[in-house]
Amino acid sequence: MQHRSPLVRAMVLMFGLIVFPGLATAQDGASVVIMKFEALDANAEVVGSLVDALSAGIEAYPEMHVKPQADMTITDLALTAGCSPTEASCLANLRDYIDADRVIFGTVQGSSDAHLFSIRMFDFAETRFVSQITDESIEGAPSRVVTILPALVEGLLYGDVGTLTVNISGADADLYVDGEKVGLAPTTLENLPLGERVIMVRSADGDEQRETVVLRYGNPLAIDFAFAPAESAGKKKPQGSSDRPSIVPGVLSVGVGALGLGLGIFSSVQVTQATADNERLGTDGFVDPETGAFRSSDAVADAKAAGLDPATIEQRAKTFQTLQWVGYGVGAVGVGVGIVLIARAIGSDTDATAALPFD
Repeated sequence: MQHRSPLVRAMVLMFGLIVFPGLATAQDGASVVIMKFEALDANAEVVGSLVDALSAGIEAYPEMHVKPQADMTITDLALTAGCSPTEASCLANLRDYIDADRVIFGTVQGSSDAHLFSIRMFDFAETRFVSQITDESIEGAPSRVVTILPALVEGLLYGDVGTLTVNISGADADLYVDGEKVGLAPTTLENLPLGERVIMVRSADGDEQRETVVLRYGNPLAIDFAFAPAESAGKKKPQGSSDRPSIVPGVLSVGVGALGLGLGIFSSVQVTQATADNERLGTDGFVDPETGAFRSSDAVADAKAAGLDPATIEQRAKTFQTLQWVGYGVGAVGVGVGIVLIARAIGSDTDATAALPFD
């Protein structure tokens, strides 16, 4: 640390006595000053309750005690030293302004349905942050947030020491804490962050259940989840069960096949008719049977007048030849698949009936 003149030292000491009154009182254990929190749209009751919870938690912590709270934020104090409070070197230099072993500071951001907390504790002797909570959210109205603050403070002071036993009946399940998978349940989890935690379990078939708990220091919790037990794999299901193959798909498939066969038959008739019309062009004298060419331009007009337009006949033949093959193909597949499905459904009914006990 750089040397300062006696005048500067005297000014710093006077500043410290003004900002932190009553700091000369000696107590056992590490002394802690709580700086004024930076509140961003935060509820005043929540901010005040946080300071009260910190004071009570520190006094209850072995070998620590609270010194009077500073009526300024750490940012305001750091500005006087020309540095950033997020840097350990900056906070180490603020020891001239804060006559304590440790300092706690942070921010509270509020909204209509949640508050976000970031809290740090810096040790001047170790010149490092010894504990911190970053962006810890507590949802709900201010009155609810206040009730959870003591657990949040315990997390800052004691670290991740929460213990939670998760009991499950009916199935094993994946276990999640705050959205992160931590293993399988049932189980006992240790070294969890204190405060509000969301516990979720998900069974193999995707069924989810969740519960919100508040973990406190020295207070292990146990919660229970219950899933409906899965039916045994080897158990015969009773007759009429909805899981048995139904005869309806087979009947529908046969119906589709029958429609396909009908289309094939109809198309075959149309192809035969087109072939007959094409032959009439020759037999009726419009076309030379040997060359297949119209005898004259008048013959073309006469053929059209007789309903024997060559282009129409050719297009109709091609179209119904395609439909003929499609119809017969769909008919064969539909009828074949339908027969298989019907046979399977009938066979399932026979097995289910045979499995029933009779007196």
